[in-house]
Amino acid sequence: MWSLCLSVKAGFAQSPFIISANKGQDSSWMNQEIPYLKLSQKKFTLKRRLIQNMVTRFNAYYNAHTKLEGVIGQVEASHIDDYDTLLSLFPYSPQDFVPQAGNLDSVIFDASYGIEIHDPRSKWIDNLFLIAGQAYFFKQDYRNAIAAFKFIIKNGGARDEEGRPAIIGSVGYSPQKDVSIATPEQKKLFYHTPSRNEAIIWLIRSYIDSGEYNLAGNLINTLKNDPAFPDRLQSSLSAMESSLYFRQQSLEKGMSALEQASTLESNKRLKSRWNYILGQYYQNKENWEAALNHYNQVISLPADPLMHFYAYLNQSEIHILKNKENFDAGSQPLLKMAKKEKYARYRSIIYYRIAQMALKSGFPDKAITFLKDGLQNNPENAPQKLQSAGLLANIYYEHGLYRLAKSYYDTAALLIPPGIADNLHIHVREEALGKIVNQLDIIDRQDSLQRLASMPHADLMTFLKRVARDSLRSIRKRNMFLPQNASPGMNAGINNPLGQETASSQPEGGSRQTWYFYNAALKSKGFSIFRSRWGKRPLADNWRSGGTDHQGASLAAASESQLQDSSAENTLGANVSEDIGILLKNIPLSPLQKQHSDDSIRNALYAEAAIFNEQLDNDTAVARLLSEIATRYPGSVNDVENYYRRYLINIHSGNMSEAGKYRDLILRKFPNSRYAADFNNAHPSVISSSQEAATQLYDSAYLNYLGGDYAKVMALKDSATHVDPNNPQKSRFDLLGAMALIKQQSDSAGKIALEKVMTEDKNDTAITAQAAAILNALNHKQELIEHLAHLQLPEESQNEIPSYAVNNEKPAITDTASAPVAAKPAPAVAAVPKTAKDTARQIIPPPPPVTPYKINAASPQFVVLAFNRTEKKLIDESVNNFSIYNQKMHAGDGIEVSTYLLANNRVILIFRLFPGEMAALKYYKEIKEKAVTTIIPDIPANDYRLFIISRDNFILLNNTKDYSGYLKFFSENYR
Repeated sequence: MWSLCLSVKAGFAQSPFIISANKGQDSSWMNQEIPYLKLSQKKFTLKRRLIQNMVTRFNAYYNAHTKLEGVIGQVEASHIDDYDTLLSLFPYSPQDFVPQAGNLDSVIFDASYGIEIHDPRSKWIDNLFLIAGQAYFFKQDYRNAIAAFKFIIKNGGARDEEGRPAIIGSVGYSPQKDVSIATPEQKKLFYHTPSRNEAIIWLIRSYIDSGEYNLAGNLINTLKNDPAFPDRLQSSLSAMESSLYFRQQSLEKGMSALEQASTLESNKRLKSRWNYILGQYYQNKENWEAALNHYNQVISLPADPLMHFYAYLNQSEIHILKNKENFDAGSQPLLKMAKKEKYARYRSIIYYRIAQMALKSGFPDKAITFLKDGLQNNPENAPQKLQSAGLLANIYYEHGLYRLAKSYYDTAALLIPPGIADNLHIHVREEALGKIVNQLDIIDRQDSLQRLASMPHADLMTFLKRVARDSLRSIRKRNMFLPQNASPGMNAGINNPLGQETASSQPEGGSRQTWYFYNAALKSKGFSIFRSRWGKRPLADNWRSGGTDHQGASLAAASESQLQDSSAENTLGANVSEDIGILLKNIPLSPLQKQHSDDSIRNALYAEAAIFNEQLDNDTAVARLLSEIATRYPGSVNDVENYYRRYLINIHSGNMSEAGKYRDLILRKFPNSRYAADFNNAHPSVISSSQEAATQLYDSAYLNYLGGDYAKVMALKDSATHVDPNNPQKSRFDLLGAMALIKQQSDSAGKIALEKVMTEDKNDTAITAQAAAILNALNHKQELIEHLAHLQLPEESQNEIPSYAVNNEKPAITDTASAPVAAKPAPAVAAVPKTAKDTARQIIPPPPPVTPYKINAASPQFVVLAFNRTEKKLIDESVNNFSIYNQKMHAGDGIEVSTYLLANNRVILIFRLFPGEMAALKYYKEIKEKAVTTIIPDIPANDYRLFIISRDNFILLNNTKDYSGYLKFFSENYR
């Protein structure tokens, strides 16, 4: 077995690749000199140069390069693009190379082996280093990849007379005045292009993928002004600039750089892909002409046939959206395309896209028709069938057709691959709508029975007789050969609408088989009746046109059949009165029955509203149901709760006038209720309802800020301004809005908003002081980042006394400078008098506060990873690894990972946002198991702690800093 190790020597004086071989017990090979060292000591004659260049090129380089190209080709062939979402810059993702780890190791081995056995002065050695670095990059081993690229850059650049490499970014040892890091290239025949410039591009790419955005940006800016940087790599440089902007969520700048890259790119397949991305972007921005132009370029260039198909599809969609009023005419080309045989495999996709355009054009009925057509023309495309069923279910759900929505959510749920957490809302709605449909069945059944009860008695009896006769006749048709005592079975059919088996419905002999051919007695009797009715007929095709004997037998059989039908009618009539009596028992004719029926409907409506509120978060449906309850059953004892729920719904949606109306109804009609007491106690009568509404809105906005919903924060801020432009929460709203702008847009937008707060809210000194502090932090953000990058906080002491925010007194400082630290010098700190130390020892710490943490399963949840020690490298590695894991395993869940400073020495990672406790617990258990083995295996498990926390509990934890208290609460309640 060969083992390979990448090691960067000091100053990059030697090759970073070392190969060792296991020779068993014989260790003499370890003292042998590596071949390239021997070769480097010999004179590099013309003959040696030609031989070494040729052998290195057509042996080591050829093998390594061919294997790497094969790996990339396999990955590109297996990669599946989703053309309905913004494509990635390259036709593969880092996760696609995970199954190719063994092949990439083989590439690295071939490259390093070629380096070790050939003369290091060969002009193909740098190419081998480049291939090895690329293989490490695709393995996501960015540390070794960066080391390989740096080795090429440093050793392939300018040198002085003594052979020392120049410092990167300097003018080197040449007389040029411009700072340059690129290597000038020549256009000569048989000129070997060095790999150094390409190594710089790959170094930038490695920095971007490893999260070192500042380093990548510095290199890009330097190369853009580098006169020596070759034109052939300008498109790659623009692509890297675009990638950097995309990673930093600056989409507009990224697309501008991609425009330049697509113009300069010579690889036609990449050029086609980048034009498709630009077309998607401009289509989303409704810049129709630019989008059409880029899609035309995609069609004119060689590309994947599916990309051509989607480009044509998107062009047709643009033509429809440009003229929404004439949807039918605009959709005709696509409908014609769907009917062509060569597009048969894409019909479901075409119908799905037409349905999407129908929705955008305001024709949901047509969208439903097209989606059903797509489902019928989808024999094998399960992902597309999932999309069509999900969209159809969403349409029915939005229009209140919950039974149909449930049916299609069931279909979609069956199509979601196992182990995939995407489309979580489908599972949530499927489960919730199942409960809602049960409540709808109760309501519909009781409403139908009440309508029957309201009919005149004569009409009711006539209706019931017809129902009884129709039911008995339908049973008789289903059972061709009714025995004489069939009435119990018939009645069982009426009283057993679910079709459950009863004793009377079992065939003779006790068998549970219901098909009469399995019953010998019934089969014999059926044969006798058939023989008596139709006679002994030969097995012939023309038996109906037989002789008169057969016709006479038919007439006789018909006469007998009429007698039997008459007998059966008498049997039916004898049992109608019995069946009517059974049906009457379920009709609410008496006042008590009517009351029970009303209670069933009311309870079902409340249950339905609770499901919409707790599981689906559908305020509109909840408000509609509460309004229906108030309309159907006025004066109910539950009216006060009904009003309060509608008050909260309108507060949440920002409809302050409606919220005030329900608040006044509670205070006027139910002055002694606990809700009225809450209003009076929390908000004295001198406070207006608009002021109270502003307070409620601010509380909601703050919760949404903590949850990361910054758009909702701005919407609630606007709602408060609309209610009362001079509300007492205005300054707090302005500051919260500025903080949301920093998160949502950019630092510059936040700075403008903060300066506005300091100007308009100068009377609120507390708010202006906070705004000034934040503005100062933004102005010195870069210095702060550099300071934190080199910050190493000491580990927590086991005997450290916890501090709690119970008063404003500053705790005495204990002198820890003299404490012994193993193998580490004591940090330089200011001397503290011994009296302070003695005082600290005498102070009895206050008892920790009992934070009122509560379990709220329906509240949005966070999953938290809290570090026991603070190291920048440890934190960055965790953020990067978890981001990669979520992108691979939870790409559709929208799980965000961010750092948060909970206390001076407590940094946490927050994974957000989960809709409820069950989803958070599922993710918590998943990463708890995989963190040690897969995600962050290099970080010891005792260096961090995982737990889940609701949004309300997180607010308490953030305010009290009672970290140990929450850990105790978590341990006691989540096992």
